[in-house]
Amino acid sequence: MIDEDIYIVSSKNTKKKHTGLKIFLIIFLILFFVAAAIAGLWINKNRYRVNGILLYNEKYYDRAIAAFDKGIDTFALFGEKIDDDIKLYKGAVYLEQGDYKKAAELYDELDFNGKLSSDPNLLTLKNIADGISSYNAGDYQKTVDALSTINDPAYNIINIYLGSAYRHLGDVEHMKVYYDAYTASDTVNSFLCAEYAAYYLDTGNLEEAKYKIDSGLSIGGSYEKELRWAEIVYYEYSRDYNTAYEKLQNYMNDYGELSADEKKDETFLRTRMTE
Repeated sequence: MIDEDIYIVSSKNTKKKHTGLKIFLIIFLILFFVAAAIAGLWINKNRYRVNGILLYNEKYYDRAIAAFDKGIDTFALFGEKIDDDIKLYKGAVYLEQGDYKKAAELYDELDFNGKLSSDPNLLTLKNIADGISSYNAGDYQKTVDALSTINDPAYNIINIYLGSAYRHLGDVEHMKVYYDAYTASDTVNSFLCAEYAAYYLDTGNLEEAKYKIDSGLSIGGSYEKELRWAEIVYYEYSRDYNTAYEKLQNYMNDYGELSADEKKDETFLRTRMTE
């Protein structure tokens, strides 16, 4: 005969085991679905990142930015590292597009979060973005402060920006140092010719100014407008007002409305033309 007390205890223990197993299974399923949801969000976020990188490599920069933005906006637990990597690529896109202001703002954000301090290559990109953004804003001292920290032959173009910044600061000695450093390992371009032409016009060396203007115009490039204006100034300083005004008319036809300072020169030349 079975002892009734033993049976009751055994029955209670079995019920406890079943209850514990059910709780374990419920907790396991909850954790499984939570983990799956987290993984799904993470994969979706990373998909935008990968797509953005592919578009960046193919030079579809606007589409790459759109993909990166979607990646950043896609919520995912523990997705901060993906966001930081996306922002680094996004900064590279802005540099490729020449939007140094946006690149600088992005690198400042990453630097604030302590992401750049241990990577000298990223710090170099940050300084390039800061320096050229400052140059475009006319803050030449900040340009010097940022770009003079870069000592990498791969970024030889930085020497031109430094030379130009020093020219605007009135430091001719440093201007020549950086321009010479650039030409020592690269060919002269239209920007450099325009810079030298402006310098020689400022100092009254008209012969050298004309040589740089002619050289730059023969090279071609994106600084033709600056060189053509320097040519107008050259003829004005040479008191050849008729030629200067003729050049100015052609300049207006090609580039449209004049700036306020250019209009002053137009008035000046028009009143000094001879028949």
